[in-house]
Amino acid sequence: MKMIIYLTLSILCSTFLFSIEFEEIHEGGWGEGMSLSKPAAIDIDNDGLLDVIVGNIRGNLFHYEQESSNPERFHLVSRNFNDIMVGLSASPTFTDFNNDGLIDLIIGSNDGTLKWYAQSKPSSYEFTLASKNFNNLSTRSNMYPSFTDIDNDGLLDLIIGNRQNKYEILVIYEQKSPSSEIFSLIDDNFFNVECDYNIIPFFGDLDNDGSLDLIIGGQQSKLSHYEQLVIGSDDFLLKTDNFVELAFAFAAPFLIDVNQDGILDMICGNQRNSPILLIGSKSGFGDVITDAFEGNDIGSVSTPFVTDINNDDLLDLIIGNVAGNINLYKQEEKGSNFFHLSNSNLVDFKNPFYELMPCLIDFDHNGLLDLIVGESSGHLIHYEQNHVDPYKFDLVTYTFNDINVQMAAKPVFTDIDNDGLFDLIIANPVNLYLFEQEKNNLANFRFVTDDFSKIGKLERPMPTFTDIDNDGLLDLFINTSSNKLSHYEQTEPNLYDFSLVTNEFNDIILESKVLFPHFADINNDGLDDLLIGELGGGVHYFQRVSGLKKKIIRMIIIYLLITVFIIVIFLILLGLMYPKRIKNKLFKIQFKK
Repeated sequence: MKMIIYLTLSILCSTFLFSIEFEEIHEGGWGEGMSLSKPAAIDIDNDGLLDVIVGNIRGNLFHYEQESSNPERFHLVSRNFNDIMVGLSASPTFTDFNNDGLIDLIIGSNDGTLKWYAQSKPSSYEFTLASKNFNNLSTRSNMYPSFTDIDNDGLLDLIIGNRQNKYEILVIYEQKSPSSEIFSLIDDNFFNVECDYNIIPFFGDLDNDGSLDLIIGGQQSKLSHYEQLVIGSDDFLLKTDNFVELAFAFAAPFLIDVNQDGILDMICGNQRNSPILLIGSKSGFGDVITDAFEGNDIGSVSTPFVTDINNDDLLDLIIGNVAGNINLYKQEEKGSNFFHLSNSNLVDFKNPFYELMPCLIDFDHNGLLDLIVGESSGHLIHYEQNHVDPYKFDLVTYTFNDINVQMAAKPVFTDIDNDGLFDLIIANPVNLYLFEQEKNNLANFRFVTDDFSKIGKLERPMPTFTDIDNDGLLDLFINTSSNKLSHYEQTEPNLYDFSLVTNEFNDIILESKVLFPHFADINNDGLDDLLIGELGGGVHYFQRVSGLKKKIIRMIIIYLLITVFIIVIFLILLGLMYPKRIKNKLFKIQFKK
């Protein structure tokens, strides 16, 4: 029996020793991305560093904290602050309306109500639900709350947007009495401000003249600026309807002095990803910092690809997105999990392309990388690396090989049959197409099939290839409709035939049904790690459990535990078989004592 147990143990340990395991890494801002980000900032724990709470379309809250060494950078603390979920389109703001010294967190959502969370004790990050429907307020649109004291009467005013006919208007409520938790309707059409849709207000004093400034964002890609005519007055005058022109819609402004220079800065949420930071000056807002908030989140349809573009031994991460951008991130140091934004648009597309899915390869072997980008209409765009500037790519053609797979082209290059010619696999929302390079070093690819390996019809497949177990057989990974990854392996070397291994690779499951997998050795341990972009935005990083040491330690622990278990069972069995003899021996030992 003992031999059987040890044989079983050996098999188990061998499985552990040679299994493929990945663990998700969040350090460095990897993971779920944002859409419709809405920021609010305050120093929650009174440590002198700002905490920024960002709501997003999923209804959860991201928590960032200011870095002490660089006040214009914020690191990610949590993607799910206090496990708060408010439905969809979370819109947070802070105040202390009851003057109890505790912060009140009010969150608007798409159901037209406000949720109230109260701080449990001073300087605590713990907030608990106090009301599911604060003051029983209700609108017909998303709630974007803002608190201020417009008329300087010592009573807080709550301003929210409301849908009325085809316009959004501002509605104002006022506190019933100082420290009261009750707010009453004052005006259901505050100074006749009208916006097209989703009006997002914020009040502050930009020029320190005592009169309030009102910044209004919303669905339009610009901010409007109103100024209070007289201190304490309800009258506001439009100064400009293009206060800050932005490259995105759903601008959600929040004014605060980030760098403590006495001038208000702006943290601005947006439709596609995490907030940006605009540094204020006496002449207005100047520097725009797009990577102020740690993370590799550039918006919906985040499609990652990793290589070393300039051969500096540091990895470059490029990510395409639905808006038609390809962002470039550079690794901070060799083997690091941290990448910083270097260029918010690696290639300046002159035509309006969407759902960009990039890959880099030197298929003509001329020492210059070719950037092949799939786009929403099903074509491939071809750029080639500039021989002078490695981070500059020159347009070759908008219709690479005249390939058209009708919709959402996702290209992948590999050499499946090991003939020295590249195979090009292109996914569209249903099929996997196979093209093969006609001649070495040429950009000519011939069509082979639209049913690669007879895998059949799929739901928006996004393929990638690697040899995950170094057995000489290529492995193919494709997302599934159940938010997981399917793993196929080549049946024999050099064949185009792949068979299914599992539909639940590494038990990975993400929120999005459309996943964009890509393998690269991020931490420089000689093992491929897994990056997965999401349809909803953001890139997840799954690090391959590296080295033999961890496996051996685990094996030793298992051996020790089994050995102890066997000894215990042996003693119990011995006691059952010879109870009198054991009892006599114990009696003798006690007698001697």
